[in-house]
Formats: sequence, C-alpha cells, structure tokens
Amino acid sequence: MSEAIKKLVDRAVDLDRAIQGMKAKQDEIASKLQQEALAKMKEIKVKTVQYFGTDGNYVLVTKASKVSLLNYPRVKKVFGSDIGTMISKNEVYSLKKDFKTIAEGIFQGDIEPKTVKEVLAEIGLDAKQIDLVAKKLKLDYLKDKQVLMSIGLAADDMETYIFFIHEAMVYEKIKEALSSYEGDAYEAAITDIKNSVIVEETPKITIKYED
Repeated sequence: MSEAIKKLVDRAVDLDRAIQGMKAKQDEIASKLQQEALAKMKEIKVKTVQYFGTDGNYVLVTKASKVSLLNYPRVKKVFGSDIGTMISKNEVYSLKKDFKTIAEGIFQGDIEPKTVKEVLAEIGLDAKQIDLVAKKLKLDYLKDKQVLMSIGLAADDMETYIFFIHEAMVYEKIKEALSSYEGDAYEAAITDIKNSVIVEETPKITIKYED
C-alpha cells in the first residue's frame, strides 16, 4: 500500500472523527434549545418557538405531529361518500393533509370556537387589514409570520398570535369538513373521529443561517 493511500485513509478517519464530534456538539446544543422551547410551550400556549442569533440566523422549534388511523370504518361513517377527500385506501390507508389537520385538532381538543377573522379582530386589526391577511394565511408559521409583520405587527407576541390564528384556521376546516352535521350529530362525528385516530407529538428543530 502506497504512502499516498495511507495518508488519504488517515485523513478520512480524522475528518470522520471531527464530523462525529461536531455532530455530538450540535446535538447537545439542539437539546438545550429544545428544552428551553418546550418549557416555553408549556408556560404559554404555543406550538412554535423561534430563537434568533445574529445576521439572520435562527432556530425554529416546533411540535411535529404524526396522525395514525385506528378505525377506518368509523371515520368512513362520518364522511360517507366524501371519504376519498380525506383518506386514500390502497394496501394501506393514506391520510391526506386536510384530514391530518382536522384530526389533529379534534384529537388534541380544547380548540376555541372562533373564526380567523374573529381572532384577527381580537389582535387589533381593522376590517381592511383582516380581509387582506385572512386571504394570505397558509397555516405555516414562517409564511404567516411574514404576512403579519408586513402589516406592522410586532415580533414579540408573534408566537402567541400565530398559535391562536392557526387554531382558528383548524376550527374552520373542521366546521367545513363536518358542515353536514349539526347539534348532537356534529358532536357524535367529532367523537367518532377522535376515537379513530392517535396523534403523537415530537419536538422538531430547524436551523437556518445565512451563507
């Protein structure tokens, strides 16, 4: 074996060792940030926390949810012929985005029965701003933050604003999906969906920096 090959092997090992060391350090830092964020989420009612560094750097900590189906026939009973808009049935059941959204909201419960426009009014937006913002919201933290900041809302309370706006958006999606139900039948449909899924939440951390 040539000396050149030995040097390449040694260099590869050194680099791998350095990468593993840096990864362990990054994991340690990420863990500390997650712990801080989870404590904040517990203290105030939010699902997303954003921490800033310098030069536009930030870390975004969210509660990522996984929705699993336990009882397809029960959900099919709720949606009837519209079940295809919520779940695809092949060898396995494939849950569509809208169903995951409403199922997560129903499973977790405690959603305030308010519309998006009602929440925006409570934040302090006027009628013109409400109409403008309501059309642009995407149920995405970063995109919706940009929309709210574009009309002059301060960043300090953004996490709380977006939490309640997104909660209202989910509420509206639930009401739309179950629009054929009223009264006791509506509550029964909510119960059927809640008892037919399971939602698991895990922290997710995103690191963003300027090149």
